[in-house]
Amino acid sequence: MKKRIFVSILAITILLGNLAFATETLSPTVDAETLTNTPLVGEEDTAESNANDGIMPINDTPDGDGENQDYVIPEEWARDNASMLGETVDGDVFEGEENVSISSKNIDGNAFYSSEQLSLTNVIVYGDLFLAGKYIDLNDVTVYGNIYIAAENVKMNSTGISGNMYLACANVEIKSSAFQDVFSASSVFIIDSDSYILRNLNAVAGTIKIGNTVIAKNANLTVDQLEIGESTNIEGALNYSSKVEATIPSNVTISNVNYTPIKEKTNNSSALQNVVFGVISTILSSALVCAFILVCAKPFVEKQKTDKVVSHYFSAITKGALAAILIPVSVIVLFCTGFGIGMGFVLLGIYFIIFAISLPVVAVSIATIVTKKMEYNFWKVYGLSILVAVVISILQKVVVLGTIVTIIIGLLGMGLIFAGLKNKKEKKEEVEVV
Repeated sequence: MKKRIFVSILAITILLGNLAFATETLSPTVDAETLTNTPLVGEEDTAESNANDGIMPINDTPDGDGENQDYVIPEEWARDNASMLGETVDGDVFEGEENVSISSKNIDGNAFYSSEQLSLTNVIVYGDLFLAGKYIDLNDVTVYGNIYIAAENVKMNSTGISGNMYLACANVEIKSSAFQDVFSASSVFIIDSDSYILRNLNAVAGTIKIGNTVIAKNANLTVDQLEIGESTNIEGALNYSSKVEATIPSNVTISNVNYTPIKEKTNNSSALQNVVFGVISTILSSALVCAFILVCAKPFVEKQKTDKVVSHYFSAITKGALAAILIPVSVIVLFCTGFGIGMGFVLLGIYFIIFAISLPVVAVSIATIVTKKMEYNFWKVYGLSILVAVVISILQKVVVLGTIVTIIIGLLGMGLIFAGLKNKKEKKEEVEVV
């Protein structure tokens, strides 16, 4: 069961990452010489001395013709030194517990971990790494595939990813790490301490802080507050959208800055728009229902022609309130019996339909009462019904008052419908007696 829940969470993370962003294939804006012998953890040692000391180096030989190449940690080095790095596990790994702590392990496959407290130290994954939890801490972790993380808080130190990173987290803090493309949706995103993004950074966050970091291509950001440190190096373009333009230090290395302001819509404009769309929607829906009632439910229309308006509506609201309580209770009872589930869904559907048509039903009732002493004219009653429906829909948009109006109209409409059905049944019984 835990594995199923875990796999479901990971599937959602993968979908978020792949649907929210599309990996952009561009020619690199930094040449191979610039990144040759670049140490992973920010040390000044060369790749050769790192290898001699048993420290994992970054590949110092670009592949291909120099276009779209990947700068990866040599897998051959890791496999050759697997014995000194710890236990080797063949195949995929699944683990889900309250607290998970993994150290000195080589996983020759994909790894799936789910935990409230999750810690990985000195771990190599030769496939993809999937993580879900509340607190995730990664130290000296190498992944030859992609990494997918869904968590509340994530900290990464000395982490090398040959593939891409996909993050859906509240708070992200990255130090001394290297990746290909990074895709992140978070509240706070911080990257610092000699970190390297060898392609693009794509992030959406409330706050983004970029410190001592090299981004070999572009940074594409949507953010409320952006902070760029003096040691930031963006070889490509900084493309960001924000409500406020960020202050960028003059000594920062950035090829190009493209700022797109996010404009807030005024409340008045938004409110007016809602009212206009509401009126149009009400006219369209009420026109059809009101016409149906006036043509096909004439006994109901005739019953609305009463001088006792207050008692008529009070009785209807009482019946509507009773129905609004009894129908949901009946649906719950049917669901509990097991064999009445189908009937329960039918009854629930009827319940929502009645509430949906309550507005035009009440509008027809009011229009009929207003015009009862006039010579009957279909178009006059029809037009007035639509007008009443529009006025009520506008009142429903008013704060606080709108909620009260909506409840009253719902109960009144339901009561009028059930009263009409009862009246029709009584007339039928009278005819049979005669």
